[in-house]
Amino acid sequence: INVSGVILLQRRSNNKKSYPNCWALCAGHVIAEQTPIEAVVMEANEELGLNLTEKDISILVKSTKNEREDNKCYATCYFKIMDKPISYFKKQDEEVEELKWVDFEEFKKMVESEDEKVCIFKNNEYYKAIVQNLEKIFNEKETENDI
Repeated sequence: INVSGVILLQRRSNNKKSYPNCWALCAGHVIAEQTPIEAVVMEANEELGLNLTEKDISILVKSTKNEREDNKCYATCYFKIMDKPISYFKKQDEEVEELKWVDFEEFKKMVESEDEKVCIFKNNEYYKAIVQNLEKIFNEKETENDI
């Protein structure tokens, strides 16, 4: 995310088995003997070309059930605040078709949408928690800027 209340999204590759060409947050799975935060660092590096460390990222939503038709799992959401243009990121072509920044209001509409062709977000407890916690962060940033 950035300080202006904008969220980085990626359009999944059209060769993905699930949700091809749909908008999503950068995501991945934890592999054996890997911590969730190690997975985040690895995925950010692979999919976006970011050289992050565990100290660079913060937790947004602790492990919460993220139930979709194709996947019933527990998901944890992390974030980093950074103001970089899209050209700064080096997308992994096998995973990512396109990157874009969307404002918070647009993100909320995507979460509330029932159109799976638009995005993989579901109006479930996990995404409600993401929206709620982002709202807190963006409100805090606005308050800091007003001072």
